[in-house]
Amino acid sequence: MITLYQYWIGIVFPVLIGTVLPVLIGTVFPVLIGTVLPVLIGTVFPVLIGTVLPVLIGTILPVMVGTILPVLVNTVLPVPISTGKILLS
Repeated sequence: MITLYQYWIGIVFPVLIGTVLPVLIGTVFPVLIGTVLPVLIGTVFPVLIGTVLPVLIGTILPVMVGTILPVLVNTVLPVPISTGKILLS
């Protein structure tokens, strides 16, 4: 009686490696590289760079600079500075 483990190791994996993998390498990957990648580079990336980046730069960064930085400067940074002054004196 063949066990499930022996079946997978002895039959399924060799068949997959011998048939499915070469087909993927020979057809699917080249098609993806030849079609999907150029589409991404030609459409998706420029759209992201032209829309998402300006939105990030125009909204999120100013909000961060206007809210998070002042909080850091006023609350977090004075602690090490004041403790450093105490240690130096």
